[in-house]
Amino acid sequence: MALRGQARSEEGSLRTESSDMEQSVWQPVSRRRNWGVRPWVWGVFSALFLLAVAMLIYAYWPTLRTGAFVQIDQGQVHVQMGPGAPWYVAEVGKLVREGSYLEAAPGTVALIRFFDGSMMRIESEGAWRIVSLRGSRNGRLSRIVVRQIRGRASFVSAPMRRGFDARLQVELLGNVAELVGVATFDLSAEGKGRVSVLQGRCRLTMAGQQVGLLGGQEAVFSQKEVTVLSAP
Repeated sequence: MALRGQARSEEGSLRTESSDMEQSVWQPVSRRRNWGVRPWVWGVFSALFLLAVAMLIYAYWPTLRTGAFVQIDQGQVHVQMGPGAPWYVAEVGKLVREGSYLEAAPGTVALIRFFDGSMMRIESEGAWRIVSLRGSRNGRLSRIVVRQIRGRASFVSAPMRRGFDARLQVELLGNVAELVGVATFDLSAEGKGRVSVLQGRCRLTMAGQQVGLLGGQEAVFSQKEVTVLSAP
């Protein structure tokens, strides 16, 4: 009897130890913390990125700009703001807009300053059209195109600055002269012309060919050909 009692006591003790081990081994494991980025965070970053891109486009998008007469030494310039618009005589301070037509009387000398600091100096009787006056809101981009129909005019491009892209083009007989510096263009009513680069460089694209001119060089041109006259 004593042995049976001892056996039962040991069996009960083993069951208790087994139950304690099971409880200690099979305790539920706590869930691991999720360190992934929540979807709303990605949404915020995406919205901020799109806003930055939109602001950048807004700052650099070209918009209509103007120029103005800053000096009229002699003669007269008649201005028409666009087809069908009335003509008026230019005065110092009068604006020049994209699409304007300019007609100068004999002996005229007048200076126009554009929004980016570039200039056009009318130096004779002639006619011109302001084809493009565009610039970005932050002032880092500018595109100016002037078509010279006849007459003599000198152009000065905007000062070169790091981080700025200013382009000045003069159209002549359907051809293009891109100027970085100072140059004078003379175009007769018969379709003969001359360009003299006083400073910097000028790239002529005429009759399917490109010709580069440096300060001190001159070239004569027509609608079909261009000939360089002198070396710098």
